[in-house]
Amino acid sequence: MNLLVVSAWKDDETMYPHLRFVLENLKAVYGDVQYFHFFERGYSFAKNLSFTNAYSLWKRVIKNLLQLKLLCLKHKFDKILIVDHFTYVCANFILPKDKLIFWSFDIIGDDSSYYKYKFIRFILYLNSKFLSANPKLIIQTPERLRLLERTLKIKLKKDDVCFLPVFIGKLNHAPNFTMSSELPKLLQCTGFDGQRYTEELVLQYQKDSNYALSLHGINTQSLKKITEGVEKLPSISSECVLPNKLYEIIENSDIGFLGLKLKEENCQLLYGASGQLLEFLRCGKPVISFGENNVGEMLEKYRAGIEIKKIEDLGQAVLQIKNDYETYSKNAYSLFLKDFDHTLLIRNLCEYLSK
Repeated sequence: MNLLVVSAWKDDETMYPHLRFVLENLKAVYGDVQYFHFFERGYSFAKNLSFTNAYSLWKRVIKNLLQLKLLCLKHKFDKILIVDHFTYVCANFILPKDKLIFWSFDIIGDDSSYYKYKFIRFILYLNSKFLSANPKLIIQTPERLRLLERTLKIKLKKDDVCFLPVFIGKLNHAPNFTMSSELPKLLQCTGFDGQRYTEELVLQYQKDSNYALSLHGINTQSLKKITEGVEKLPSISSECVLPNKLYEIIENSDIGFLGLKLKEENCQLLYGASGQLLEFLRCGKPVISFGENNVGEMLEKYRAGIEIKKIEDLGQAVLQIKNDYETYSKNAYSLFLKDFDHTLLIRNLCEYLSK
C-alpha cells in the first residue's frame, strides 16, 4: 500500500515521538510511506484576521497546497492520513476525498477557548461536512471520539473509527524498579506555561521534606518569578532535550507529577493522549496525578500511581508510593505494556487501513 501522512510537524528530530514511531512502523509494514509537512495547525488565523496577517498566512497555505497536490499527482497514494482539523479541511479541497483519513491528535472542542473565534468555528463546520461525507477517522480513545462527535454534531459508526492511543516502543533495556535514593525524586516535565500547577508544586515543596523536586522544561520568566525568593529551590533543567531523548531525564527520577489546570474537556481526557504520561509509564515511574483529568482513575485502578485532590496531599502520596515503591513501579510499567503495546496497536491500524 502506498501511504502519505500529512501533518503540521516538521520531519526532523523534534517531531512528536508518537507520530515518528507510527511512521517508522508503517514504513516497516508497507515500505513506501511518505510524509508531508503542511504549514501549521491553523491557530494563527484565529486571533488575527487582519488583511496583512491573513494574506501572509494564506500565501503560505496555498504554496503548501500546490506542493501537496503535485506530490499526490506524482505518486497516486492509496490512502492519505491527515493530522488535525485545519490540515484536513484544506486537503479536502484539492485531494481525492475517498482516499483521505482524518487523524485527530488534538480536538478543538466546543468548550475550547478557540471555539469563540469565527474562523475556528467555520473550520469545524467544514470538518463536520467533509467527515460526514467520508467517515474515516483515527482518534485516541472512545471518550475523545464522543467529544469530537459532540463538537462536530455528527455520529460515526464503529467500523468508521480506528482507536489509536499515543504509544511508543519499549526502551532497549528493562526499567529500574527500585528508588534511586532514600529521598524520592519527584519530576515534572512541562513547558511551565502557567497551566501545569508548577507554582502550587513549588510552594508545596517548601512545606514537604520527604522528596526532592525536579522541574524539566522551558525555563520561562514565569518560572523565575515562581522560584524567586523561595528557601528550597527545586532542581531546574531548561536544557533543550530532543523528544526522543526525554526518557533519559525521566530515568533519573523516581515519581512523575502530572497536572493540567485547563478545564477544556480535550485537556481532561488525557489518558491515551498524554505523551508525558506515556514516557513516565514506559520508564516504570509511578505517577501522581493532580487536577481534573481521567488519568488518576486509571492510576488508582491499576495501582500505578496516586490521584490527589489537594496539593497539600502531595507529600503523603509520595510517602505512600515510597513505602511500596517496587509494586507501584512494576504496575506502572505493566500498565504501559497493557494499554500501549505497539505490536497490537500497529496491527489494528494496518487492519483499518486495509479496509
